[in-house]
This record gives sequence, structure tokens and C-alpha cells, in this order.
Amino acid sequence: MLGALLLTTITASVPLILASLGGVISERSGVTNIGIEGMILTSAFVAVLGSYYTGNPWIGAVSGVLAGGALSLVHAFATITCGGNQAVSACAITLFATGITSFGNRAVFKRAGLSDPVNALSTSEIFRGIPRVGNLLADFSPYIYATLILIIIICYVLNKTPVGLRITTVGENPRVAETVGVNVWRLRYICVFISGCLAGLAGAYLSTGQINTFQEGMSQGRGYLALAAMLMGQWKPGRTTFMAVFFGLFYAISLQVQFVPSLRIPPSLVQMLPFVACLVATSLSKRAVGPAANGIPYLKRK
Repeated sequence: MLGALLLTTITASVPLILASLGGVISERSGVTNIGIEGMILTSAFVAVLGSYYTGNPWIGAVSGVLAGGALSLVHAFATITCGGNQAVSACAITLFATGITSFGNRAVFKRAGLSDPVNALSTSEIFRGIPRVGNLLADFSPYIYATLILIIIICYVLNKTPVGLRITTVGENPRVAETVGVNVWRLRYICVFISGCLAGLAGAYLSTGQINTFQEGMSQGRGYLALAAMLMGQWKPGRTTFMAVFFGLFYAISLQVQFVPSLRIPPSLVQMLPFVACLVATSLSKRAVGPAANGIPYLKRK
């Protein structure tokens, strides 16, 4: 039971970790991105399309990542170049994603709710031949290993490199960053794009890593939980990852509870558990103070 809970926690945490780290990168550069929920959903659908039309789940994964990146560039253009309201732009992306994925699923697969099964990346067969531990390692999706690598890279870049310092400076005081030669707009575009790609990878994992189909609305609020993990992690990648795993644990518990026959709890109530945990944890935590320039459009000097 404990082993199953641990494995489920790992798999449930992956999209939360990816999306929350994307949020960290975007917001530390000064751009609020609550559209991560919509990017996850769109990417999940596009990943299935890529795998469905080519038969190659790797192409599906890349398609999902690019879809998330493309949506993030729309958000970047609206908020960085045009100086639009960042919350409104992100909400519009999420609403667009809900409609376009539902319409697309009906148009391509000729039915509502669920797509056809596609080839997925549910195992890592390259590890199968390793003595003793090969079968265990092979049972995990390549998305999980990619997530572990990305955690290390993001923590190192943001905390230990000049690039991370520039991102932090742009998020705290873009005018100062500009005076020392940093191209504020370009760096923010890059950070928002990376944020979208990470959300895209999270969405691709949901539809072609965790399962092998697209379900309408399958993001199920993970984008918002990821943002909560970012806030409670105080925009620090290590703490944010920990909080994402914490919420992943409650996702895992909610899944395990549904398979206990003696507990006759309606599934809709069980599915609320991660969000209840989020509300309780948020109410008990200290008020988080983010980057000073986060959410504030930056107008270049003429």
C-alpha cells in the first residue's frame, strides 16, 4: 500500500513540478502567467494529435511542448510588447484552450469526452537491460527522468549562474537591469516561452505519458495547483518542487481512496482533496512576497 502510494505520488507530481517551475521562471522575470492551466490542456491535446497522426509518441511529446511554447508567446506579445493586463491575457488563454480542445477533439475523433488511444511513452525500455534495477527503472515514463533533469538544471541556473541573476534583476527592477545592458523584453520573452514549454511538457505527460488518450478538461486544475506551489515555495525552485510533490501526494491519496471498496465516498468529493489541502496549506502559511516588478508592464525608454 505504501509502495503504491509512493509510486502514485511520483507520477502525480510530475505535471505539477513542471508547471510550477515554469511559473517560477516566468514570474521571477516579472511576467505573471496564470494561463499555465490552459497551456497544459492545449498541449495535452496537441501531443495526442502528434502521436495519432504520426504513430510516434516522441513527436507527440515535442508537439505538446511546442504548443505550450506557442501559447506562451501569445501571452508574451500581449503583455510584454503591448503592455496588456497579464491576468486578463492569461485567463483568455485558458478559456480559449478549454473551447479549442473540446472542439478539436470532436472534429478529429468524432466524439465528445475522449480521444482514440495513441502510442504513448509510458515506459523507458532503454533501462530494461540493466541488472537488478532495470525492470524497476524501465517502468517509469521518460517524462519522469526528464523532469528530474530539469529540476537540477533550473535550480542551478536560477541560483548559481549570471543568467539567474539577470532574471532576478529584471523581475525586481527592470529599469536597473536595462541600465547595465540587459535587454528586458528579450529576457522576459525567453522566460515566458520556457514557462510555456514546461507547461507543454506537463500537458504532454498527462496524455501521452500517464495515459494514452486525451480527455476533455484533463488538466483538472493542475495549473492552478502549480501556481499555488510556486507561491508557497516563494518563487524558489527547490521549495517550489517540494510543494508540488506535497500536492502530488494528496492527488495520490485521492486516487488510492477511490479503489478502497469499504470507503463509499463519491469520487467528486475525493477529487477535491488536493484543492482542500491547498486551501489549508495556504491559509496556514506566511504571506508570500514575490518579485517587486511581477505583473507590472515595462515600457522601454524612447
